[in-house]
Amino acid sequence: MPRSRLALVTPILAVSAVAVGATALAAPSSHHHKLSQPDTGVEVNTLPDGLRVSHVEMWVKRHGADRLVAHLAVTVRNPRPTNAHRVLAFDVCDSELCHQARARPAVVRGGQTATLRFAASIRGDAREIAGALRKPGQSRVYSDNADVALTTNAWTGRDAGRHYGLTLTDGAASRLRNVNWDISTQHVRRATMRLFVDASPDATDATLSRCDARCVMTTLQPDPDRSTTTWNIRPVISRFGARNLVLDFHDTSGASQVTANIPWPTP
Repeated sequence: MPRSRLALVTPILAVSAVAVGATALAAPSSHHHKLSQPDTGVEVNTLPDGLRVSHVEMWVKRHGADRLVAHLAVTVRNPRPTNAHRVLAFDVCDSELCHQARARPAVVRGGQTATLRFAASIRGDAREIAGALRKPGQSRVYSDNADVALTTNAWTGRDAGRHYGLTLTDGAASRLRNVNWDISTQHVRRATMRLFVDASPDATDATLSRCDARCVMTTLQPDPDRSTTTWNIRPVISRFGARNLVLDFHDTSGASQVTANIPWPTP
């Protein structure tokens, strides 16, 4: 899955929260991978164990001259009777390599919905930071139930500390198994957008808003070659001065299914 992810655009769903401390840090993972192209985005994914993520958000603030503090919150339901063991993790990319820098264990109890939270100190020279809910002992991409990745635009300038993430409505959270949205820069003014939703293309509509002082909305169309049983598009989009992007995915009645927002990635 892509490494970047989104901003909060609707209030967090009402849930019975299971508190998870936000200060415990685990030893960094030895897993490394190459940073190819800076991008930002978000993904939620239902693994075979059936965990259902309805909301994920992340924000990063500068703390002193050479440190950042990253925050992650994930709302997840475990429909099974047994507990699900997970890890809240931050992956950091500095120069050319990415690695898991901070992590802490989490448990989603059987039959319960929980909001899991994690905050950690990160080196101030990070080029990209990704927050994830994943299976213990696994690397990102293959086992993440939720992932939000941000580049330096998320913690510098006017938008520093803004919340980014994705929310699914109650019905969508139980029906959609995968939502993946990310932006990869080609240069300052243009980027490739990838949007995948496992919803039938004739049953949904989507809009994209480019936002700065105000938001300008455009309609997204399914790709007839890719979007046969899923919504799968990869358009090249122009920035038009936008600082962040907002996605709204609807059903045929016009009811919102997915809302999300991500910053324009740092070139």
